[in-house]
Amino acid sequence: MAEYLQHSKRQEDLLRTAAELPKTLEKADKMHQKVQFLHANADGPQMKAVFAAHELQSDRSRMKPSIGQFIEEKRIVGGNAQAEHMV
Repeated sequence: MAEYLQHSKRQEDLLRTAAELPKTLEKADKMHQKVQFLHANADGPQMKAVFAAHELQSDRSRMKPSIGQFIEEKRIVGGNAQAEHMV
């Protein structure tokens, strides 16, 4: 019965006894100091845009027919002989 009474008591506040609060807070000047920026190494390769911003600006756009596409269309419409004649 004594064990049950021991567990039924409320435990003291662990956070209050763990650490004391600082007496004064840090000043805002110390918290927000400027960071010294060291310049990055500019000797390395520079990143370049790989993709065009829009499909119409790219080299292989579907809206810009290439010579190969033009010949394939001639081959579909007029047959192999006309496509070979165009070449």
